[in-house]
Amino acid sequence: TPIDRLVQQDGALSRNYIKFNLNMIDKIYNLQNNNISIGEIFNIESSQISAALNRVFKGNLELDSVGNPNTDRTFFFKKGPKEGLPYVQLSAGEKSAFDLLLDLYMKVKSFKHTVYCIDEPESHMNTALQGALLTELFDLIPDETQMWIATHSIGMMRKAKDLYEQKPQDVCFIDMSGQNFDLPTIIEPTKPTREFWRSVLNVALDDLSELVVPKNIVVCEGNPLTSSIAGNQEHDAVCYSNIFKNDTIDVDFVAAGNSTDVKTDRMAIMATIQKIAKGINVIPVIDRDDHSEAEIKKLENQGYRVLKRRNIQSYLYDDEVLDALCSQQGFPEKKSDVKAIKKACIQDAIEAGHPPDDFKKSSGKFIQRIKPLIQLYQQGNDAYEIERSVLSLLIKRGMRTYAELREDIFGSSIV
Repeated sequence: TPIDRLVQQDGALSRNYIKFNLNMIDKIYNLQNNNISIGEIFNIESSQISAALNRVFKGNLELDSVGNPNTDRTFFFKKGPKEGLPYVQLSAGEKSAFDLLLDLYMKVKSFKHTVYCIDEPESHMNTALQGALLTELFDLIPDETQMWIATHSIGMMRKAKDLYEQKPQDVCFIDMSGQNFDLPTIIEPTKPTREFWRSVLNVALDDLSELVVPKNIVVCEGNPLTSSIAGNQEHDAVCYSNIFKNDTIDVDFVAAGNSTDVKTDRMAIMATIQKIAKGINVIPVIDRDDHSEAEIKKLENQGYRVLKRRNIQSYLYDDEVLDALCSQQGFPEKKSDVKAIKKACIQDAIEAGHPPDDFKKSSGKFIQRIKPLIQLYQQGNDAYEIERSVLSLLIKRGMRTYAELREDIFGSSIV
C-alpha cells in the first residue's frame, strides 16, 4: 500500500516490479499476433523506460530483463559490456534514477490529471546527470498533469532554467523563502530574474554563488570600485542594476570610468572576462554627452551602445519618473509643482552656461528644493544617494522610460 507518512520506508520498487510484470501478462492475453515472443513483449513494455535510462547515463545503462518473477523477483540491467546485472549491484545514483523513472512511468499509466511531487530527485547523483534526469521526468508526464520538484541541485536548476527558456508556458518557479507558513499563505509563481537566481544560488552554494557569472556583462560609465572618489563608486552600474533587477535578462553591470576609459579598456575587459567564462556577451555602454551623430555611428559600428539621452540622469529625472515619485511619497497633487521646479532648475543651469539636457548639473539643487515639498527625508543625503535608493527603483517595466533605456542598452536582440 502507499505510504501514509513521509518517514515510512517506500516499497515502490517492489510494487512497480509486480505491476510491470502484470502489464506484460495483460499484453500476452490481449495479443492479436500469437507469433510474438515474451522477449518482444518485454521490449515493447520497457522501451520507453530503457531509452530514458540510456539517455541519462549516456548509453551506459539500460533495462535488460525482469528475470524470473518466481525466483529472481528483480530487474536486470545491461551496463557497458556487462549484461544481466541485478538491480542490487547498481550504484546509488543509478538506483535513484531508475526508481524515479520507473515509478513515474508506472504512475502515469493509471493517474491522469494528477500533481506529482518529488523532493530532491537528484539524491545520490552527480551534477552532470541531474539535468538529464530532469529532462526525462519532464518528458514522461502527460500534458494534463503537473510535476512539482523541490531541489537545491545546481544541475536540476540549470536544466529547469533551460526548459523555462524553451517552454516558458510549461515551466514555472516558486520561491519559498521569506514566507511565514504558520499563517495562511498564497504562493504564486516567481519570475526567474537575475535576482531570483542569485538568491537561489546563495542557498545552494553559499559564498561560491558569486562565482556564477551572467550571460551578459554591461560595461558602463561611472567611477569603478577602485576609484578614490568616495561614496559614488559604480553609481551608474547600481542604478542600472536596480532598474533591470526584475527583468529576465541575465546581466550584471560593471563601472569602468568615463567614456574614454570604457572605450580604451573594452578589449582588455572583454578578453579577461571571456577567458574566465566562455560565451559571455560584453556590452560596452557610453553616455550620449556631446558626441556628434557621425561619432555615434562610428562607435555603434565598433560594437558600442550609445544612450539616446545625455546620461543616466536624463532617464532618472524624466517627468514620468517624477510623477511616480510624487505618488510614492503620497503627494500626487504635487506633480505639477515638482515639474515646475525641474524646469526652473534647468533654466538656471542654462544661464550658467550648461547644456539644456544635462540635468546632472541641476540634480543637487532640484533634490534640495523638492525635499520639503514631498517630504523626501531620510532617503539619502545627496542627489546621488536619492538616485540610487529611490529614483532608479521607480523605473519599471511598462513605463516609457524603462522601454527606451532597455532598448538603448540591449537593443532588440535581447528579449
